[in-house]
Amino acid sequence: QQMIYDIRLERLSETVIDGEDVFYYNVSYKIHKNNGTFRNDIGSDGSKTLCFKLVDRNGKILIDSISYYQFN
Repeated sequence: QQMIYDIRLERLSETVIDGEDVFYYNVSYKIHKNNGTFRNDIGSDGSKTLCFKLVDRNGKILIDSISYYQFN
């Protein structure tokens, strides 16, 4: 059975864009015994960091986008 573990959240920044509060967070986690049904881009017990952009829209915090970091 797949299990998510070692979850890490890092608050990067907070700003106001077009009158809306915008928050950026790094999120990473590992998947034990990953078989690719949830994420097929990382190996078992591996992780990749995602950047979540959250926006406060009328008192509701919503995910606006999720970005993968690209390293060249």
